[in-house]
Amino acid sequence: MLIKAIALRFGYVESTALSWLVFAQDPYEAQKFPTSSKEALYSLVELLYQKVGPLRTKSRSDLKQCCNKALGANPDNEFCSKCGNHLRTQLSLTEWSNFIWKLGSNTIDDFGYCDSTENPYGWDASQFWFGISDQQMVIVHAQAEKILTLALFDLHPELIDLIDDPDQVPVMGPENYLWEDYQKLLTDPVELVPLEGASTTTIIYDYPNGAQVIVKNNQLDYIKYGTGDQTWFKDGQPDHGFTHNEVGWNNEDQTVFSGQVQSR
Repeated sequence: MLIKAIALRFGYVESTALSWLVFAQDPYEAQKFPTSSKEALYSLVELLYQKVGPLRTKSRSDLKQCCNKALGANPDNEFCSKCGNHLRTQLSLTEWSNFIWKLGSNTIDDFGYCDSTENPYGWDASQFWFGISDQQMVIVHAQAEKILTLALFDLHPELIDLIDDPDQVPVMGPENYLWEDYQKLLTDPVELVPLEGASTTTIIYDYPNGAQVIVKNNQLDYIKYGTGDQTWFKDGQPDHGFTHNEVGWNNEDQTVFSGQVQSR
């Protein structure tokens, strides 16, 4: 099933935010379309991680005096011979945590919609396509800031051993009271599987504004707008060599799911 939006709510119990933050796919910008909650959540977390930028190495001014001496003696040292601290791989989650916590109150400029961060899934919180069903959304009812951080370490486990403050790293397992809720977000719904013998998978994604996105074999094929105009794509980019008059719709290319073409 296509996941079209991710709804986030920050905080817990009486400190839960009143409003929701909803990232929806912009059908005019998206090049990839998640068919599972895991793919959707991971792709959003990767976008946010790239927005923040690689977790920054602590500056020399933040290191203890003995650590600075160890670096001065040999810039290639990775550990302080006196206290044992990491010298070259100390990372802090502070910037990530601050960025995530402020998402709900950020402006468009704060979020950086005009920067060059790659966003192949077209996640956009500035405009919501109303009419998306709950079955096509990942819904985080509370503590989105912690769920997103769990997903970050799941997606980038190499970061776990690099964090300078172990208390900042969440428990990645059943001992974490959020683990069961987090796992449910990743496993439901399941991906569509075409019937045996089908050669081409064609899925039509309908949007409330009348637009349709047609994906064949997990590749964007064309977008049909509410005006009737169509834009064809090749390798994820608009293919100006085709027009809607030159390429027709071939029903024989459609893969059948349970007796009918899926319309999402």
